[in-house]
Amino acid sequence: MENKTKQIPVSLESYMELSDANDKHSRLLMQIKGKEYSTEGDFLEMENRLAGMLGDSPEYVSLVMAGKHITSLGIILGKNEVDKIDLAKWDERIRDAINLLKITSAFIHAKQNDFSLHLSKIEKENKTLRDCGEFPNLKGLK
Repeated sequence: MENKTKQIPVSLESYMELSDANDKHSRLLMQIKGKEYSTEGDFLEMENRLAGMLGDSPEYVSLVMAGKHITSLGIILGKNEVDKIDLAKWDERIRDAINLLKITSAFIHAKQNDFSLHLSKIEKENKTLRDCGEFPNLKGLK
């Protein structure tokens, strides 16, 4: 059976450049939004308040909010030719969804009082990330 889907090659360098730009912008945005939406003792005050209003847990509410942005991406794809998508709107939805997934993770880690990164073994050129020395607080790597 012939695959009729048009492939879109993306180089590692192009992917990493976009990923790094997204991460940098996301971090800056969270610092700015944090000042707007948080209190002195609770960086995630908005999500905690919304959870209280809805009578649900903050991690579940954050996950649903991420799902809203992911659903929005599906709608954008369904309504537009890929080369006609407004990249500013697209990147905003991607960034917001990722940030909300990170917020969900922060609530899970907070409930366990453990903010270290836990990963299964990841190989990179026959080395684990711990061997690379970039992530000294990783747990779960053997």
